[in-house]
Amino acid sequence: MQIISFDLGWTIEDETDAQMQRCNDTVKILNKYGYQILTEDILNKQDELGAFGCGAVFRDSLTALGVSTEVKNIIRNEVIWNPVLCKKYDGIEKVLIKIKNGGNKVAMIANQSKPVIERLKKYDIYQYFDDIICSCDVGCEKPDEKIFMILMDKYGNDNDYWMVGDRVDNDIIPAKKLGWKTIRLLKGPHRNYSEKNKNETADYTVKDIDEISRIQELNV
Repeated sequence: MQIISFDLGWTIEDETDAQMQRCNDTVKILNKYGYQILTEDILNKQDELGAFGCGAVFRDSLTALGVSTEVKNIIRNEVIWNPVLCKKYDGIEKVLIKIKNGGNKVAMIANQSKPVIERLKKYDIYQYFDDIICSCDVGCEKPDEKIFMILMDKYGNDNDYWMVGDRVDNDIIPAKKLGWKTIRLLKGPHRNYSEKNKNETADYTVKDIDEISRIQELNV
């Protein structure tokens, strides 16, 4: 049996609108404190940092743009990330249906501060998931291998495990350490990151989620 696990943000969810709102709200605060920083400046700096492998691209983009610690703290307290603005990627239903029809299990392994079941139900894809493992519920988060081991402890070592995600550091590297097959989706601020060695290189790299259906090894 194959167990195919998906990340959430920039993998199942398109976070573009939520990211744009957060940047727009941030710029309003920055302008109040005399900073001449545009939304495009923050977005471009996030992409630049993501290409270098930086993890917290939003926070670190503000540092790189010269925002003081005091103002960053104000932004942290006043600017929210609104998951309601996220939307599912087109084609994800077809991928999940094919995986399930092939007799495989579908899981989610995601770093989230809030439960995601409501969002999956809103997208009408919750019914396809056999397991949902979120950091807020299990006390550990990617890239800690413990969060991946939760799935292996349930299904055992005699199965083929896959991880699909956008982050080399959080998704690809820890999954490969455990012997999982990996698929990197080139979305979000980390899409331009170049792998440095074989440990960072996914078995497959795709630009869109629906390309997963063409990976013959998955038997979907």
